[in-house]
Parts: sequence; structure tokens; C-alpha cells
Amino acid sequence: MLKVWNLSLIVGTFALTTFGTFLTRGSILSSVHAFAQTLVGPLYLGMLVVVLVGGFGLIAARSWRLRSEGHFDAALSRESAFLANNLVLLGLTFVILLGTIFPLAVEAITGRQSSVGGPYFDQTTIPLFLLLLFLMGVGPLLPWRRGTAEQLWRRVTVPAVAAALVMATTALLGMRSFVGVLGFGLATFVAVANGDEIVRGVRSYARATGASTPASVVGVITRNRRLYGGLVAHVGMAIAAAAVVASATFLTQVEVALTTGQQARFAGYVLTYEGQRTIRQPQRTVLVADVSVSRDGKVVGSVHPSLNLYPGASEPIGTPSIRYGAFADLYTSVIGFEGDGGRATFRFFDEHGVLWLWVGGAVIACGGLLAAWPSRRRRPGADRRGARDRELTVVA
Repeated sequence: MLKVWNLSLIVGTFALTTFGTFLTRGSILSSVHAFAQTLVGPLYLGMLVVVLVGGFGLIAARSWRLRSEGHFDAALSRESAFLANNLVLLGLTFVILLGTIFPLAVEAITGRQSSVGGPYFDQTTIPLFLLLLFLMGVGPLLPWRRGTAEQLWRRVTVPAVAAALVMATTALLGMRSFVGVLGFGLATFVAVANGDEIVRGVRSYARATGASTPASVVGVITRNRRLYGGLVAHVGMAIAAAAVVASATFLTQVEVALTTGQQARFAGYVLTYEGQRTIRQPQRTVLVADVSVSRDGKVVGSVHPSLNLYPGASEPIGTPSIRYGAFADLYTSVIGFEGDGGRATFRFFDEHGVLWLWVGGAVIACGGLLAAWPSRRRRPGADRRGARDRELTVVA
């Protein structure tokens, strides 16, 4: 089913990666990765043409061999959810590509420079990302081929209640961003829905075989790695989505100028500028600002943002310093020094959820590896056992 569609997505994805490389390496966009004026840009453009013509040409030439053997039986099915998921991802790709190439097209046609800023991407991508989260939660709850509203309602009740509780709690705690409240709710919906499917499969296997819970976890996963790898990846996506929402919603920043010994209060911290020191290295000179960090009257650490002075550089390059936490990180950067370093201007950021973005990415990677891990070679009777396991999952 959808063989032409899937192959077209594969060719299109590779073509877009080639196009992105062409934009940066070919000096079309300003980038630190851009090369000097060489043949790299035309070569990548030629490769892009070969990929598009060769890839889609082969698909068109062999389309008669790629006809779908199945069809969609009902809109309320897992196949339909997969297709809707693909369409949303395709929509995201389109709006991001449009925002990237529109300024280039305007400049090429009119000679005037233009830019597409954050508001365009916020207004176009955020609704699609929220819809994608919803589909990632509903999709695994739907049966293959054909489902009923009663089946969906029975399976969606627990995740929906959990999402509603999280949304109500975040609103009562003072969050006034509708997108933030909805984002946390949908992330909860995805995590609970996919986690519940994993638990359901483990319990069904344990009841059928009498195995212990750890043995059931191993048994059910090894017999259907792709299914449970996908569910684990969805849980990781939910964690990453919650981290992104937290980072975008709770981010606060301030810019202050401090003299040596002066303090500033920010995000529950007391930040004291201890002074500037200079580190001379063969390739650069580093101006370091020492800042002590206190909370509730106790010193909890220090940060050391710096400016790097390189010979021949037109301006210094800053290096931020970060104090990591389980749920929030303190980012510190120094903008400039005055005099002999007795006064410095800082920018402080209170960034939330960054650690959990990495945790979510790691869980997604684990799910992908689990799904891609090769299965054992089938033995006689394995097909019957596999069918029994699938039947247990469906019955659950």
C-alpha cells in the first residue's frame, strides 16, 4: 500500500537535503558553512537535478510494478492516521521551504532584499506541529483496516483525561499562553496513549504465557520490534515536544550592566560580578568575566562567560557560560567590558526544558534502533506464534 507515495517521499527527502546543502555550501545563503566562490555550488545543483530526474523518473517508469495491493477500508483506521501524519509532515516541509526560498526568489526577480522572520514560521508551523502531536496520540489507538467510534472512545478516554488534567493544572498555575497549555496537554496525550499501548501489550503477553513482567516486556518487544519501537519513539517525541513548549513559554532574559562586586537578581538567583581576568593564548586573547551564583543566601556555583579576541577579527566573539539544572538552565553571556574590566554588560537567560529535549531525542533514537534491529530467523511454527501475538494485541 502507498508504494509510490513512500518512494516519492524518500526521493524528495534526499533531494531536499541536497538542496539545503546547495543553499549553504553554494553561498546562496550567508552561513559559516559556506565555501568561497568555487565550483561546489554548481556541482551540488547538478547533483540535485540528477536526483530529481533520476529518482522520480525511475518511479514513473516502474509505477506499473508499484501498484498498491491494498486499499483504505475506512477513514477511522490506523492506515488513515498514517496517511494524515504524512500529509501534515509534508505541509510542514512546504511552509518551511517556502519561508526559506521566498526571499531568494524575490531578490532574484526584483533585486530587492527581503526576509521572512519568526512570526511567519510561528503562525504556519505551530498549528501543524500541534496537529501532528494529536495524530501521534490517536494513531496507535486505532485498529488496522477498520475501527469504530466506540473502540476509539474506549481507548482514548484515559489519555484524554490525563491531558485535560495537565492543561487545567498549567492554567491554574498561571500559564496564560493558549498554545503552551495546549502543547503540554497534547504532549501528555501522546505519552499516555503510547505508554498505555505498551503496557497493554505487556499485560496481554503475561496473561497468555504466565511469564513475569520483565520477561513479558522482553518477549512482547522481541516479537514485534517495529510496533513497540514506534511506540517508544512516540513517547520520546512527546518528551521532546513538552521540552520545546517549556523552552518557548517560560524563557526569560534580562540585560544588565554591573561593576565589580555589584549584584543582580534574576530567576531566583543572585548574580555577583567578581571581576575580569585575561587569558592569553597563541591564537587568541580571552577576556573572562567571573560571576558567582547564589540562591537563598548560599553560593551554588559560578559562571564564566567570555569574549574571544582573534588577530585580524573585526569584533570579539562571545562564548556563553551555562549552569545546568534538571528543569532549568542559567545561560550567561558577556556583551562587553568597560575600562579595565571594572564594569561589564551581561545578558542572562533562564531557559527551561533543554535537558529534557536531549532526553526525548535519546528515547526517540532508542525507539528507532529497536524498530530497525534485525529479527531472529523464523523457525517452524513462528508464523503461528506471531499471529497469536498479534491477535493478543488486538484483543487487548
